[in-house]
Amino acid sequence: MIERYYAHKKIKYYEIANNLQPLVLIHAQGVDGKSYANVAKRLSKKFHVYSLDCYGHGGSGHATVAPTEYDNDRALPTLPINIGGYSVYFIPQGK
Repeated sequence: MIERYYAHKKIKYYEIANNLQPLVLIHAQGVDGKSYANVAKRLSKKFHVYSLDCYGHGGSGHATVAPTEYDNDRALPTLPINIGGYSVYFIPQGK
């Protein structure tokens, strides 16, 4: 995956470029876009893969707006896209 920054925004992302449909991968809390490195190559056989570092994670800066306003802070171009993601839930032992 190639590291890139979105122009005029503090958003770092990783890309495997091709002419296929875009797929934006969104990581869980506490990790960054590189968490998709192992699967991105396989996904790139069917998609143009973008794996971004969400605000405040990895190489991305902090949000310039409140979380309720993220939809108005269009960090990525508005395109028809596919979106994938995952979440991590941690239960400490002994609780």
